[in-house]
Amino acid sequence: MQVFKLFFMILRRRLVPVILYMGIFILILTSITSSGSQNESFKPSELRLVIYDEDGTEASRLAKDYLAKGNELVDIKDDDDEILDALYYTTIHYAVTINKGFEQKLEKGETDGLFTVRYVHDNYSNVLADNKMNEYVKTVSAYAASGMDVESASKKAAKTLKKQAEVTYQQNTKSSDEIMGMFFQYLPYVLFSAIISALGPVLITLDRKIVRDRTHCSALKLSRETFGKIGAASVFVMILWGVFLVAGAVISKGSYSGKTLYAVANSFIYALISTGIAILVASVVNNENVLNVIIQIFGLGSSFLCGVFVPQELLGKGVVTVSKALPAYWYVKANNSVFGLSEQTFDSGKVLLCFAAELGFAALIFALAFVLAKRKKS
Repeated sequence: MQVFKLFFMILRRRLVPVILYMGIFILILTSITSSGSQNESFKPSELRLVIYDEDGTEASRLAKDYLAKGNELVDIKDDDDEILDALYYTTIHYAVTINKGFEQKLEKGETDGLFTVRYVHDNYSNVLADNKMNEYVKTVSAYAASGMDVESASKKAAKTLKKQAEVTYQQNTKSSDEIMGMFFQYLPYVLFSAIISALGPVLITLDRKIVRDRTHCSALKLSRETFGKIGAASVFVMILWGVFLVAGAVISKGSYSGKTLYAVANSFIYALISTGIAILVASVVNNENVLNVIIQIFGLGSSFLCGVFVPQELLGKGVVTVSKALPAYWYVKANNSVFGLSEQTFDSGKVLLCFAAELGFAALIFALAFVLAKRKKS
């Protein structure tokens, strides 16, 4: 009981990195899973523009009405200085002059010199306005070439271009299983980092000579001390693991049943492995800064090599060969089979085989940790 209390007294001061890992992980995953589920709609760009009609014909009037549609028409005196000031201060984005002789040129099939445009900055909105004018002129010219007079062709073009295609937006909502699959896919890195960053420093502190000597001066047996540490560490890891499972159920809005129970068991085994690595590292390392380096190197390295961050089917053969010597590879392989990721299909036999490989790693890690701890004490 004394070791148990001492363990959690030290642990309270080490919970900040655990909370940070959990908070960031849940925040990012919530953001990823909610993206694409919101209603999206398309809204055309609206320009503030001024249009000057120097031709004064029916064809130029129809052209002006067409260009003004969907934009904000601003009334500014036809003066170069005022127009430049308005463009500079973005009172308007675009100035269009329908040149004199507009209708006559269209009758002759000429398309050059119909408009004079002025703007300050090149951007997509100005290109859109240019395209709109060109589209109108080409449509009018096409109808005029079929034998229509310019006025009729302009009216027909305006009516034709008024039609818009009906657009249907497909909702990219993710199912509960997909979200849960993503959650368990990224869980190894966060679970490993949270356990090591909290458990490692506590075990290092308990193993310091001054703390160890004070403990050994008491009537507490060595066996009870060892089991106290293991029990306290187990309680902490189970609580942490349980919090992650609750977070996963809340984010995915689902429950753990059917094949998802394999994912729960998979994460439990990996939590066991992470605990063993924490005990192993703490029995070798006495410096918390070195511990942080190990967390980053092993946590990130194994995540990239084993398919946590990069799908396993995209990894090279050499990388896959190396990653098989790491427990994270078998975790990800089992998770892929459970949720059908990386072109895998659910196969309980393959999943159980991955579990066996992970448990083998766990047994090896714990055995090595206890051997090193015993040598250190002797």
